[in-house]
Amino acid sequence: MIGRRGQSSVEYMIVFAAALVVLASAVHYLITSSKSVGKSAERAVNRVYEEVENRIRS
Repeated sequence: MIGRRGQSSVEYMIVFAAALVVLASAVHYLITSSKSVGKSAERAVNRVYEEVENRIRS
C-alpha cells in the first residue's frame, strides 16, 4: 500500500502517472474554457513548432 516502508517503484510510477493525468486534464480545461487563452496558447505552440522545424532544416 502507498505510504508504507518498502514501497515499490511501480507504486510511485502509478501515483506519478495519476498526477500527470490530473494536471493534463486541468490544463486542457483551462485552455478550452477560455477561447482567447486557447487561441493564444495555440499560436504559441505553433510558433514553437515552426522554430523547431527551422532549426532542424538549418
